[in-house]
Amino acid sequence: MPAPGFSTVPYEVVRENVPSDAAAIELKLVSRIPKGGLRRAFEGTVRDAKTDRPVRNFRAFLGDADGPNYATRVSPATFRFEAPPSGTWTLHVRAEGYAWFERAGIEIDADRVPAVLDVALERGATVHGVVRGLSEADLSHSIFELHVEGEHEGPRSQVKRDGAYLVRGVGPGPYFPFVYDNRGNPPFEGGLPPWIPDDGHPLDVAASAADVPLDVHFVRAGRLLVHIGWKSEAPRSGTAGDSAQTPRVLEIRDANSALVRQWRGALPGSPLRPDAPIFLLPGRYSVRLTVPGREPFEREVAINSGGTAAVTFELP
Repeated sequence: MPAPGFSTVPYEVVRENVPSDAAAIELKLVSRIPKGGLRRAFEGTVRDAKTDRPVRNFRAFLGDADGPNYATRVSPATFRFEAPPSGTWTLHVRAEGYAWFERAGIEIDADRVPAVLDVALERGATVHGVVRGLSEADLSHSIFELHVEGEHEGPRSQVKRDGAYLVRGVGPGPYFPFVYDNRGNPPFEGGLPPWIPDDGHPLDVAASAADVPLDVHFVRAGRLLVHIGWKSEAPRSGTAGDSAQTPRVLEIRDANSALVRQWRGALPGSPLRPDAPIFLLPGRYSVRLTVPGREPFEREVAINSGGTAAVTFELP
């Protein structure tokens, strides 16, 4: 058994042929302790911020700037991370009915881990309404999701046959509502583009909000993929994944030159999927990329309902 607070060390199976008349055998075992010593594990508890009651059903993970997530071993109201790699991490906790919890700046190394973390979850707003514009057949297999920019998932709810939905535990911030068919892959994993509100506007949930009605007419979106490469032999990723090295601004404007979406410093998607698609209403758009020290790059693109279009920028 490992010492309290420490993780186990991988072991090897040793096999030797033993003669039938042998009275004793000698085995030499080689230490496999990782360089830098054993890494410590650490734990935390999850409770309701108002009642102090333990929250038993939740999901917790660590994510750093590069995107990896490390699962936890969960017991009721308690999480435990076994030997996470050294570095600076952000703790994420998700629980149905509660606003998403994040705590940045958690420092971990081989000799030091945080004390037991106390996670107090706040009850978020309830977003509810009726999805309009879909057939009854589509509604019976649909998920309503409030997509969070920079995340690979958001608060969600099954849509009923009459189009009604209800999402609890929505924290403050901007969200992009969309509806997708749950019989295939989700939109960000290669599935069909989702249905999105026909006004194209995000939903802003105030910190003080408790009840947020949202009755929206949805239409099938189109998918836009943005790729960035270099004409020279400089290091390249071919997608948006290099955004941390080169500051930039990406803007998407509609046919009336109205700003639809904008990103500064990093391209759309999430830390896990930096090349994630952008979902837009059908129509014509101008995609403009601004990089310091260069003239802006601009492309025109047509987005069709249910289709996919790609824009490539080649930097000198």
